[in-house]
Amino acid sequence: MSKRRVKAYLILLIPTIIWGIAGSVIKFTLSDFSPFIFLFYRFFYSALIAIFYFFYFRPKLPKDLTTWLQVIIYAAFGNVLALVFLFWGLNKSTVLDFTIIDAFGPIIVSIAGAVILNDRITRKEKLGITLAFAGIVFTIFKPLVTEGLAIERFLGNSIILAFVLLDSFGYILTKILVRKNVKAFTLSNLSFLLGFFLLAPLVLGYYGVDAVTSEIKSASFSAHLGVIFMAVFSGTLAYALWTLGQKAIEVSEAAVFRYLMPLISTPIAVLWLGEKITWQFLAGALVIFTGVSLAEYKKTKR
Repeated sequence: MSKRRVKAYLILLIPTIIWGIAGSVIKFTLSDFSPFIFLFYRFFYSALIAIFYFFYFRPKLPKDLTTWLQVIIYAAFGNVLALVFLFWGLNKSTVLDFTIIDAFGPIIVSIAGAVILNDRITRKEKLGITLAFAGIVFTIFKPLVTEGLAIERFLGNSIILAFVLLDSFGYILTKILVRKNVKAFTLSNLSFLLGFFLLAPLVLGYYGVDAVTSEIKSASFSAHLGVIFMAVFSGTLAYALWTLGQKAIEVSEAAVFRYLMPLISTPIAVLWLGEKITWQFLAGALVIFTGVSLAEYKKTKR
């Protein structure tokens, strides 16, 4: 294994750990904030970091219109809208359900890569994808069957799946932009700055400035720390390192690091948030990760 690949793996491990923690931080902080004001506040900090970055480092920005359009699309869909679905979904569901549903992301990336690159999907991979999808469907609909028609949690799981789809789209678009020599930290800061200007008018227009500032002022100190963690570490730093790490390897290979997140997020959700591991959770996880193992088998043999 080349030193460049090892370095990429080590870089990707950092955002993997951060994002493994992030789900519980979001869920905890949502006790003080509504999802959209939380997200607005988070993007506000990220925008401040971005402004400092651009004024201090003065990085080169994209010059052609096509690249700028791709950056804007990434900021709008792979960043803002994806995170809206994540925060909104976690507000209605659990971190454990999110952990299971998010495991489907790398398969989505692999399917998209196969379509774009015309890579052949084997029969075993198709079986794995089908199993993983069945596990996702079970997890999403589980609240309706086992929890007395828990519509709120069902909606939360469905919204989280929308996040996974958009987040996977963002992974692919990130790879395209990196190939165009858009620097990792430039892309990260640019997307959050654009994201803030896209999100701010919507949140301030809907809630009003007074309501937004009142909610922020009344939040606990620990909630403010949660927002700062999401903005600085889970936001600017993690996104930049993820972009930097996947520059040296295939996008589907980088996506596999998402499978490590449950090893971090599950014990934190249980020990910190008091979420319960049920037999339904274990059954859904077993089906999904069996499917994932089959779907990813070909890549591990290469």
